[in-house]
Amino acid sequence: MQTLRKICDRAGERPRVIDLHTHTFNALYLPVQGIFWSWCAHFHVPRAIGLAVGVVVELITIGRSGVRRPAPTSVREEEIHAEELLRELVEDVPEAVLYDDRVQEGLREAGGEAELEALRASRVPHRELVDRALTRLFERFRDAVPPSIFLEEEDLRGMDEGAVRDAAWRRWLRWIALMTSRDTNIAGTLCDVSPGVGLFIHHMMDMENWYRFRSFYSVRPVQLSLVRDLLVGSDGRLVPFVAFDPKRGTGLKEVKAGIELGCAGVKFYPANGYKPSSNGTKIQKAVDALFEWCEAEGVPIFTHCTPSGFEAKIGKSGCNADPELWTPVLKRWPGLRLCFGHAGGHKGWVGETDDKCGKGKKAFAEKVIELCSDPNLQVYCEIGYLSTLFQDGPRDKFTKQLLIWTGPSETLRRRICFGTDWHMPSMVVRYSPDEYHRLFDEIFLNDALKTWRDDFFAGNAARFLGLRAYARRMANVLSAQAVAYLESLDGKEGNAESTI
Repeated sequence: MQTLRKICDRAGERPRVIDLHTHTFNALYLPVQGIFWSWCAHFHVPRAIGLAVGVVVELITIGRSGVRRPAPTSVREEEIHAEELLRELVEDVPEAVLYDDRVQEGLREAGGEAELEALRASRVPHRELVDRALTRLFERFRDAVPPSIFLEEEDLRGMDEGAVRDAAWRRWLRWIALMTSRDTNIAGTLCDVSPGVGLFIHHMMDMENWYRFRSFYSVRPVQLSLVRDLLVGSDGRLVPFVAFDPKRGTGLKEVKAGIELGCAGVKFYPANGYKPSSNGTKIQKAVDALFEWCEAEGVPIFTHCTPSGFEAKIGKSGCNADPELWTPVLKRWPGLRLCFGHAGGHKGWVGETDDKCGKGKKAFAEKVIELCSDPNLQVYCEIGYLSTLFQDGPRDKFTKQLLIWTGPSETLRRRICFGTDWHMPSMVVRYSPDEYHRLFDEIFLNDALKTWRDDFFAGNAARFLGLRAYARRMANVLSAQAVAYLESLDGKEGNAESTI
């Protein structure tokens, strides 16, 4: 863990920038068997193939978790070579994997009878047989990789179905190369590719109850212990948010345990299949209990807010993130500190309509801005993963809309925060978080925006997080220098100088 501290403090000082939306988990934190199984079901690929790929990915991650090699960094699309990435994946799988009944069934469904017959004949699987069998399995899984997760809308223009599948497959391979790395290596890579950031808020995910199969690591005690190790090992550079799942009978208990261990807030992920309001009785009771406790204890909630994402039901459950579903919550608990991740998604920011969750409805972003502009609420938003802004047209439209919305509203200027959503696919495959940081640094050179540059990059997130109180709570865990840094983020305002 000393290595992690050295990587994260390589510059010798901590920049005054908070990335409010990152992740450091690997495949063992996720129900990958269930996720891949559900993808196959959605795209009419035999489900056994998804289950088998999930088993293999877990085994690869277990093997790599004992290795202190750097996790892969961001690469350009043209640098992704699917054959090479696939070869590297299968080479790290132990030969004994072919004895797993789930892998054999998946291979059978993938047309691998010849490989299974060779296994029966040889009794002991040799390397060439394992590589050939697993390559067949993975290549059949290609048709189950959702383009909606791994490609942006602008990528799809002018591409036929075959090209879309190929592109999604290449990006999945590149992403899974990162996700099968050791979690501490992933955390080190985050620091390495974000040299201009002083504090990373990384979010756990509790997804297993919304899929057919469980995560390899239990939420408690394993995942919570690991994220505390990252907090201590980075000396407060990597601060976690604990995940909430209302389907877990002990959901609030897990949240309380996470806060006790050093998490600064709660991650709420409606795309799993639940909502902030209008749930069934049992789920709503669990959700309400979370809101009541968080308001009483001053614990912030960070919620996913875009119509897409890692949807448990592809094309459907993303609508659970609709900001209007938070309106009754905020009426009942007006003191709740809430932040909308992705600020509703890019469409409302660049003047596009989005009919996915109902024709003629306001874009999520417009609803988010209305809530963030209310001075009687403590509602914030974060602009992570708006990768369309790397194009000149959408970036200009975004800047114009930002000026229109924030111009008359001092409240709103104190509510919008910087974030990237690394290590989600586009931040790994197409762009780096440092490029995203520089993109917004340039946007905030605008004369009307530079007056609240420091609030955008640090001050607003610090207020959402309640960093002063959190720093004091962690005084016996972190160094005096780290505590002083966290406290300082909650004090300075209005710096118009560049953050790079």
